[in-house]
Amino acid sequence: MERAANSRAAAVATERGLLEQVNKQEYDIIEAIRSVLSANVEHYRDVLAQIALAKRGEVSIVRIDGSQEKSITPYEYNSLEIDFDADFIRQMAVNT
Repeated sequence: MERAANSRAAAVATERGLLEQVNKQEYDIIEAIRSVLSANVEHYRDVLAQIALAKRGEVSIVRIDGSQEKSITPYEYNSLEIDFDADFIRQMAVNT
């Protein structure tokens, strides 16, 4: 009986180790995706802000919060924090 318990404990330990490896790989993949997304969004945001500054009066940036619209300056736009959390990235993967 003790041998069977030890055998089951070893099998569980192996499965737990595999699960930890999968979780680490998922974390690494999500972090890589987050890094690429952030870099792309920062570049896109910089370009939009430059266009708004170059075309002052012709182009405006509007922030929509619920049903409210508010014009913001390119500087305000550039200072907005954009974050992609792990749940957002997982949801994107599911919906793709």
